[in-house]
Amino acid sequence: MDTIDESPKNLLDILPIQIKNSSHIHPFELRHFIPPQNYGERFKRMERCLLCRESCPKSYFCPACGFHLCPTCVNKNPLSVDPRKTHEHPLTCVPKLGFIFTCDACGVGDIISFLCMCIPCCFAIHLKCVLLPRTICINRHEDRISLRLPLGSGDWSCRVCRKHVNGEYGGYSCLTCSNYVVHSKCATDKDVWDGIELDGVPEEDPKEILPFEVVDEGVIKHFGHEHNLRVTVLEEGETLNLRHKQCSACILPIYSDPCYICTHHCDFILHEVCANFLKKKRHPADSHRFTLSAFSLNGENFVCLRSCQLCQQIINGFSYESGNKSIHVQCASFQDGYVHVSHPHSELVILENRRHSSRFCSNCKRKGTWENHLRMMGCIECEDFNLCFRCLTLPKVVEHKYDKHPLSLCYGENWASEYWCDLCETRLDPRQWYYTCREGNSTLHTHCVLGEDSGYRLGYIFDKYGDIKFKVVSNSSVTRPHCHICKSRCQGPCLFKFKDLSFCSSECVTAGWECRVCHTSISGQYGLYICPNCKGSNLLCKLDSHK
Repeated sequence: MDTIDESPKNLLDILPIQIKNSSHIHPFELRHFIPPQNYGERFKRMERCLLCRESCPKSYFCPACGFHLCPTCVNKNPLSVDPRKTHEHPLTCVPKLGFIFTCDACGVGDIISFLCMCIPCCFAIHLKCVLLPRTICINRHEDRISLRLPLGSGDWSCRVCRKHVNGEYGGYSCLTCSNYVVHSKCATDKDVWDGIELDGVPEEDPKEILPFEVVDEGVIKHFGHEHNLRVTVLEEGETLNLRHKQCSACILPIYSDPCYICTHHCDFILHEVCANFLKKKRHPADSHRFTLSAFSLNGENFVCLRSCQLCQQIINGFSYESGNKSIHVQCASFQDGYVHVSHPHSELVILENRRHSSRFCSNCKRKGTWENHLRMMGCIECEDFNLCFRCLTLPKVVEHKYDKHPLSLCYGENWASEYWCDLCETRLDPRQWYYTCREGNSTLHTHCVLGEDSGYRLGYIFDKYGDIKFKVVSNSSVTRPHCHICKSRCQGPCLFKFKDLSFCSSECVTAGWECRVCHTSISGQYGLYICPNCKGSNLLCKLDSHK
């Protein structure tokens, strides 16, 4: 075959400007692609042939139907496309003639999409649906799902959009879970599918994602620690000895829950539940699979803190990672279909901020927006019931130094009553969630019991202002210290120490700068400190005199 010079000028000289194919009612016009200076962008910008899906620097375009054909495919008669595995016969491309048809693969009827047909079988399908992957994994389900044309009889609802699925058309179903069905369009959405086709790819061995190996009866080797762990069931009297011990995974106190303790007496403890978190997991927070990071920040470790993609709180324990996204292990345990005890009559699903940006949490009234990234779960039946992940992950039972009895989470009361928080001695809205002691008849705000920085691990040391290091310590002394910044008493269960100075919250820690010019106090995050008045970063650390 002779080599053709593919420069735009020579292409116009060699190829005809217009081609008429007898199987298509519209003429095709020659279009050429002028390569940009940056050659790396070339294949991202070139048009793809409608039939062979190859990128081509020269193509023929149908203005009426809006598609491109390469110089080879434009001469096919009839214009037919390989049906791959969606149909047993070749499919003929039909131009847009202004009529509505329903695709046998996705069940969507429209007048815009390009149509492929097998006339003897009365089979009609979108061209884009011909290219549907056969086997995939989506972020709502751990097992693989496969394309079925048609799905067949059954009373189903899509596990992504929760709408009805018509079995007369195609869709994706799980071979393991007989009632798990997803619309074709929902399953291949970029926020749901990672774009990887698994047809012909061997299944993964389930043992590869197990987090530990059993060494002996009651003894395991967890992948996140160098020593063996021994299971321990604590007695009632032993809880006091572990009051300030935190699970290395979720950072919550151990209390009397069954746990795994290091056999070499390291400060590494895992709740029995947390020890079973799988090494890999799929979650609606990202279309790609998450990997468990067992990196628990403890002691003098100056790694930059991460925030959870769902609740926007600090991660100081185990997390699930996918690219630049991180989520708490607690948040990762919530999946579509979760039934909350405060709303037991229907299931909750994880909402997309870009589609549900006007919803407020039914408890704390926070708003989930595209800007603050705070995610929520919403009722599939009641649009006015939503819970943010900060409220979803509130522990149901906690212990506090000011009450000898366990505190239980109460999910609000509908009648008007006057309640007072026994810690801050301010009014408590009984319609919002609060902690209560049934035996002592006490009521407490959730933020007073847990504090604003419950995600920090005690003993953690972090570097905030160059060589100024803060340590997270327990606020367990008889007298509560005053915060160096806001001058109020430190009320939370933990506080931040720099030498002899105390800081009640991470917000006060970040408020340690002032402008050298106008002396305005500056608060910021992760080293981004700009004076709003002077519009500059000519800042002075207030703590320099205490170094």
